Amino acid sequence: MHKCLCMGEPQIINQLESTLKDKFPNLTIYKSKDTYLEIMSGNASKSNAIKKLENLYQITNQEIMAIGDNFNDMDRLKYAGLGVAMGNAPEEVKKIADEVTLSNNEDGLKHILQKYFE
Repeated sequence: MHKCLCMGEPQIINQLESTLKDKFPNLTIYKSKDTYLEIMSGNASKSNAIKKLENLYQITNQEIMAIGDNFNDMDRLKYAGLGVAMGNAPEEVKKIADEVTLSNNEDGLKHILQKYFE
């Protein structure tokens, strides 16, 4: 098994997330939606994937821009030198991001890439 997905009402998922993170700090536990909780090995995270790319390309996290729109993107938004939340991301995701761009429907990805790379 590589992942366990729990589904339920948002308040139950929030409670389960808090309880499991307290009891099992060595696991990667995050919400992928308000009603989904994903549980995986502690080595499975988007930020760990970025670390592998850093080693491969001899760069640092300060040279990385991470862009995301949901709870499962939070660890990499925090880890990257520049974490960008999409405008349609939940407020909790926007709060931890360094910057918020337009929504997916408003071409937010295009907007943020043009801002930094044109």
